[in-house]
Amino acid sequence: MRIILVTLSDNRCHKGQEKVHKSALELGKIDDSIQWSWAQFKKTTYYQDNKQLFDERRGLGFWGWKPFVILDAFESINDNDIILYHDAGRPCYDWHIDYDVRPFVDYIIRNHNGLGVVFGPWNHGKMTKRDCFIHMKCDIPRYHNHKQLSATWSIWQKNKFCTNILQEWKNWICSPTRIVTDDKSKNTEHTFYNTHRHDQSILTNILLNYVFSKKYSVLHARGYEKNINNMLKCHLPPSQQHIINEPISVKMKNNDGYIFYDVFINHENKVVGIGPFYPHLINYNKITISYKNKKSIQPRIINDPHKHTNIMIFDIKCSDQERISISYDNVIVKTETLRKVVYSPKNIVASTMFKNCSSFLETWLRYHIYIGVEHFYLFNNNSSDDDIMNVQKICNKFNGYTTIINWNFPYKSPVNRHSPSAQTTQQNLTIYKYNKHNWILLTDLDEYIYSKTSSLLEVVKSKEHIKNDISGLTIPCMWFGCSHNAQYTDDYLHKLIFRKSTANTCRPGGGPKSLVRPTNSQVYSVHRSIVGKKEHPLNPDVLRFNHYFSLTNDNTRYKLIASAARRKGNHCDCSKFDTVLDNSLSNFYKTIPTTICPLSSPTKKFIFISIPKNASQSIHKMFNIRLKDTSNIADIGIFDNHCRSVILKHRYSDYNERFKFCFVRNPWERLISWFENHKNHFKLPLYKKHTFESWVIAGFPHHWGLQNGTRYRREKRSPLDQWEFIFDDNNNQMVDFIGHMETFYDDLHHIFKQIDYTFPQIEHKNKSNQEKNWRSYYNEHTFNLVKQRFHRDIHTFGYQNTTFP
Repeated sequence: MRIILVTLSDNRCHKGQEKVHKSALELGKIDDSIQWSWAQFKKTTYYQDNKQLFDERRGLGFWGWKPFVILDAFESINDNDIILYHDAGRPCYDWHIDYDVRPFVDYIIRNHNGLGVVFGPWNHGKMTKRDCFIHMKCDIPRYHNHKQLSATWSIWQKNKFCTNILQEWKNWICSPTRIVTDDKSKNTEHTFYNTHRHDQSILTNILLNYVFSKKYSVLHARGYEKNINNMLKCHLPPSQQHIINEPISVKMKNNDGYIFYDVFINHENKVVGIGPFYPHLINYNKITISYKNKKSIQPRIINDPHKHTNIMIFDIKCSDQERISISYDNVIVKTETLRKVVYSPKNIVASTMFKNCSSFLETWLRYHIYIGVEHFYLFNNNSSDDDIMNVQKICNKFNGYTTIINWNFPYKSPVNRHSPSAQTTQQNLTIYKYNKHNWILLTDLDEYIYSKTSSLLEVVKSKEHIKNDISGLTIPCMWFGCSHNAQYTDDYLHKLIFRKSTANTCRPGGGPKSLVRPTNSQVYSVHRSIVGKKEHPLNPDVLRFNHYFSLTNDNTRYKLIASAARRKGNHCDCSKFDTVLDNSLSNFYKTIPTTICPLSSPTKKFIFISIPKNASQSIHKMFNIRLKDTSNIADIGIFDNHCRSVILKHRYSDYNERFKFCFVRNPWERLISWFENHKNHFKLPLYKKHTFESWVIAGFPHHWGLQNGTRYRREKRSPLDQWEFIFDDNNNQMVDFIGHMETFYDDLHHIFKQIDYTFPQIEHKNKSNQEKNWRSYYNEHTFNLVKQRFHRDIHTFGYQNTTFP
C-alpha cells in the first residue's frame, strides 16, 4: 500500500506547501508527493469548464478544487492505495507533519472505510447557509445540530466508497445552485446561522448522510482538529510513546555542590550546562571543558540576577555527538559523551515539575492537549516509586505527547536565602534545551490556562506580530479556593468552582506565569523572564490561569506552594478565596472527549516470534508496527520479522525477562499459503514453474538464503519447519506461549492479558471454511508426503489426528 501526499498552492502558499511536502516525506514516511501549482490547475479542463467559480479569489474558488486534485491522483495509483490531502496553508499557518502517518492510515482503513476526515468543535448549522441545506435535502435539526468536519487534511483510500463521495462532492461544487459560494441564500437564514464554510459545508452534508444511515462512523478530533499531528500521535506504536530522559549531571568531588544538573549539545551545536547557583561552594570562573585536542575552553556565563541558576554556554562548534570532559580548577570532574538534542519543533509546549502529583496529572494533560498544547516536559522531582509508576501509566495513554525527565535534585539549593533551584533550573533547561519551539508554557499541575473571551490558540495567534520583540506573555493568576471545604477525588474541576473576586496583576508579587518565547528569554525565575526582551502582560479576560491551590494542600508542601493563599494553620481563607461562583472552566472541561488519546498500550515487555505465514502481518498491524528486521532493546515490544528465537536470545540481553509468544498453524494449510503467496503475489520463478502438487513432490524447495540472522541453505534449515523458530538445537522450547491459528482470537486475548494490553478491536470471529478448502489441494499421495516430511511440526503442535480426506 502506497501513501501519496497531494497539495495545491498559489504563490502566497508555496513555502507552506514545501514545508508540508518535506515533513511528510521525512517524518510522515509517505511514499511520494503530488504538488499542484495554481498555474498547473488553470490548464485543466475542470478549471476551464468552471472558470467563473475558480476566478473567485476566496479559497481560489472556495476550495472547490479539492475533490478534483484527489480524484486526479486516484488515476495514478492502484486500488487500495492512499491519498493524503493537506492544505498548503496561508503564511499565518505553520502546517507540517511530525509523525509516521501509516499507523493512523491503517486505523482509518480498519475502522472508517478508508476515509479519514475529522469532525471538529464547530456547529454545522452555524457554519452552513440555508440554501446548502435545502438543495442537498439536509435542512433538518439533526444536520443543523451536528458538528462540522474540517477539510484542512483528509485521508482517502482508492475504493468505491471514497470515490463515490469525492464524485458527489465535486458535482455539488460545480452545481448551478452555487451552494459552494458566498452568494446569499434565496431562502431566509436560520437564526443560528453565522457564516458559510463552502467545501466543508457540502462535504459535511454528504458524510452525515452516511453517518445517519450507519454506513460511516464519525472520526472525532483529538485536540486542535486542523493539526493532523494530534491524530497521528494517538496511533503511534508503543516504541514511540512517552520518552524518559535522564539528565547528565556533574557534581563536585569534594563537596555536595552540583556544577550542572544537565549538560547537552543544543541545536546550534554548542555545549550548554544548566545547574543551581552555589557561590559558597563553587568558583564558577574555574569551570572549563575539553574535547578532542581543544583544552580549557571557558564558558560564556549568563548572569542570573536572582542568583538561582547557573547557565553556561560554551561557544564551540562540535558535532552531533562529542566526548566532553568537564573540569574544575584544571581537574577533570566528569567525562561524558554528549548528544545533540533532537525533537520536532511545535507551536506550544508546556514544562512543569512535580512531586507525588500523579492524582492530578491525567486531567491536566487531557485539558491542555484539548486547548492546543502539543507536548509536555514533565520533570519528576523525587516522587515516590509508586507515584512515578502511576505517572508512566498515565503517559502511556497519551502517546507522543510527553517526555518524562528525572529531575531528582534538591528543591532548594543550600544558599543563605530561599532558592528554588530545582524549579528554576527546570524552567531554564526547558528554554535552552528545547528553544526551537515557538512558545513554552511554564506552569504547575494545579494551574489551568483559561480564556473567558477567546482561546489559547487564538491569543497566541493574535500575538504573532510582536513575538520577536518580547520574552513572552505573562499570564495573570486567578486564585480558586477550596469551595468551602468541598470533598473531591478526581472530580476536582467539577467541585472547585469558587474563586477570589479579582485576578492578580502581572506586576512583581502578583505571581503570574508565562508563555515564553525561548529565543528571547535568557533567564527565567519561577514566574517570569528576568533577563531578555520585555514582557507582554495579558488581561485576565483574554487569558488567565486558574490556580487550584487546594489540590496541593498538605502539611509537607503547602507552605512552599500556596503561601500567598493561606492563613495560619495551612487552611484556605474562604472569606477571601471562595467569594465568587465561577464554573466556566468546569463546564468547558465537561465537553472534552474522554478518549482524547487511545487508552491502550502494553506495559510489560514482550517478544513476538514471527513465523512466516502465521499471522505476522496481522500482529504487526494490531500493534501499529511496520515490518522491520531489528528492534530497539528499549522498545516495549520486539518485532524482528521472521527471526528465529535462538537469534533473538543472542540479540537482546533481556530476552529471558520478556514474555515471548508465537503462532503455529496446520502444516498442510500453511504450505498452501506459502506456495500461493510466493507464486501468485511475489511471482518468484522457483514457484511459477510448479503446480502445488509438483512442488510437494519436488520436496518443497524454498528460496530463502540469508534471512534475519539465519543462513538457511548453509545451515541446512528450512523456513517451512515451524519448530525451527521455537526450539534451539538441543530441543529446548524458547518461547512462553504457543498460540494456534485455529484458536487465534482466544489465544490473542490470553497474550494481551499477559502484557497488560487492551485492544478494543479484538473480537471473536466465526471460523472460516479453510478446514474444507485446504484438502482440495491434496490427493492421498501428497497428503502423506507432507505427513512424512513435517512429522515433527505435526506431532509437536498437536495436528497428528488430521486425516485425509
